[in-house]
Amino acid sequence: MLVDPTWNEAAGYNPDYKKVLVDLYSPCASAQLQQISSEEGIEVLSKTLKHLALTKVDESEKSYPYANDDDYGQNVYLISNLDASKCWYGFSYLRNDSNYPIKEIAKPELDGLEIVGKTEPFVNEAGAGADDITILRRVKGDCSYRIPTSLVPRQMTEAEIITKTKAEEASKLGDEMTYQMKWHSSGVCVYFMSQAEVAYSVTCKFPKFENFKIKGMPEDAREVSFTLMPGQCSVFFLERLTTD
Repeated sequence: MLVDPTWNEAAGYNPDYKKVLVDLYSPCASAQLQQISSEEGIEVLSKTLKHLALTKVDESEKSYPYANDDDYGQNVYLISNLDASKCWYGFSYLRNDSNYPIKEIAKPELDGLEIVGKTEPFVNEAGAGADDITILRRVKGDCSYRIPTSLVPRQMTEAEIITKTKAEEASKLGDEMTYQMKWHSSGVCVYFMSQAEVAYSVTCKFPKFENFKIKGMPEDAREVSFTLMPGQCSVFFLERLTTD
């Protein structure tokens, strides 16, 4: 049983307002009340509201904000509810059953409610197979809310970037080699493939590019050299230095 993890702001008007008398009526003679920190209380409340979201809310209340997104689709859903707890706490519950982490920026529009445990605007973040919850606390009986969110673009892994680069149209480099390039959110991937029967030494020069560096090399490096063995591939990345 959790009494309440937060004080009303009026409790700070006088020290006596936080002297709380609690009578506990229980058939268990050894029952005790233990005071915990506000942080611990919010953690307990979060777990309770997550349980309610998964067990007490009708399936029809689920929404799929990223149904058209290739990474998330129907594997990410949202449940918002003010009544399941039967008290003045509601929630906005984000569940991520996709294979990728998700991060979004939320800018709530609240009337008669306040956010507990997060500072506005706040971040909702859940790893693959994980969840996040925003606790909504009523401050008056009649209330309404909207929580618009914007999805933070996901950073692909190098393996994903290489796979997408290999799907690009190949350009020839001589008669026996090809290369493919793919722009992505943090830079460029360049993929080389050799169909030759002998090894080739390859040097790529970038004399005039700005705001990029060759991954794994000094920032002022402007060329990369490697040996391409028969039937093998090589890949390197140009990393974006700023978002400009």
